[in-house]
Amino acid sequence: MNDFERSLHQKLPNITLAIDDLWVQGYKLGKAHLDMQRQGDRLEWRELSLSAAAAKSVHRAVGYWLEIKIKHQCNFHCQVKITVK
Repeated sequence: MNDFERSLHQKLPNITLAIDDLWVQGYKLGKAHLDMQRQGDRLEWRELSLSAAAAKSVHRAVGYWLEIKIKHQCNFHCQVKITVK
């Protein structure tokens, strides 16, 4: 873990972000939601979701980023649901 990553981990606040109409580089992705909370030495992604109406898909993820002086660990679980007509 470099100095930038260590500093970022220490300074990131609790974040709840809801976007109804997310566009990235000219592409409409749909709705996005992020809930990230600090729990001691961990930053926990309680919910990270992206719902793309055009593709009829839902992406959900949970995980955490743990940083202790001698230990750096990330855990990320992702679920994708695609509806086909």
